Amino acid sequence: MIEGQPRKVFIHVGTFKTGTSSIQNFLYQRSSELLEEGVLYPGAGLYHSEPNVGIRHAHLVYGDGKKRNLDKYHASLVREVLASPARVSILSCEAWSRPSEHQGLLSLCEMLRGAGVEVYGVLYLRNYYEYTRSYYREFCLRRGNQLKFDDFYPVWRGGALSYLKICSQLASIFEGKLCIRHYFRRLDVVQDLLSLIDVPRDKIPAVKKASNPGGGAVLAEISRWTNKEGMRVDREKLGTLRQFVADAGVLGGQGVVFTESPQFQVFAGLVSGWFRRFQLQRQLNYYLGWDPASVAALFERKPVTNATQDVTQIGEFLDLNSQSVTKLLKT
Repeated sequence: MIEGQPRKVFIHVGTFKTGTSSIQNFLYQRSSELLEEGVLYPGAGLYHSEPNVGIRHAHLVYGDGKKRNLDKYHASLVREVLASPARVSILSCEAWSRPSEHQGLLSLCEMLRGAGVEVYGVLYLRNYYEYTRSYYREFCLRRGNQLKFDDFYPVWRGGALSYLKICSQLASIFEGKLCIRHYFRRLDVVQDLLSLIDVPRDKIPAVKKASNPGGGAVLAEISRWTNKEGMRVDREKLGTLRQFVADAGVLGGQGVVFTESPQFQVFAGLVSGWFRRFQLQRQLNYYLGWDPASVAALFERKPVTNATQDVTQIGEFLDLNSQSVTKLLKT
């Protein structure tokens, strides 16, 4: 960037399970090389305690927990951005995609703008069914969720699982400077993000790919059950329980195993469901600006086949065999 041009801060806001860990750990591990290219991944606000989830700017979202000292972290970030020789900075935390965190994000953006910094947002969206499943599984495996999916979804669908609310509020916060990208499994999301800030990918050495694959439907349901029972179970013990369930033949049939019940639909009803989907896609595309086929693909149910099994059988089986499970976990 030419000296004298305004500083720019790109804030990567998620969403969850769209390659965020890969982005964050690449930016952190290659921060020195990026700085040589004029790009800063600020240290202010970084959270280091879950590297497999991503070295991300969680302190800029939550402060020291429950928003304590949040202004202090924001002020420290602004000072670092202004003092850096880099004219471009990148922040990253997927929690900013949650509408409940938008007020804090707005405060940060206003503080940066007040210091003469141009602020841009970057948001990735994936297929909605895949997103809701992966979000739910993450909450089971890492955040202590006890609710079954069909009870969990109504709690979150008006907030963190509402693409329309997320996009409309972020568009307002970033004052139109919001880039919304379509995430899919084959996308090199690190390459995609770097292309937005004009950093040649071949100039920055690759890093070992960050891994936060979450867990499948079966592992998430086992974890949900242990959360409900107040058990603290690590991944090794979850694997032991998974084998216990498999040996019992609880899910011995063939076919897709869904996190949600096979009857779950985002848009229920043949005619009314079609109309609500059409209306939502039209409203959403006001912010996306995508071609109609890409917008429609966000709401295609994947897999398209009906599930032959759902994971509620696992919880019921574990309820009936809770004493055996307790004994197994103690061995």
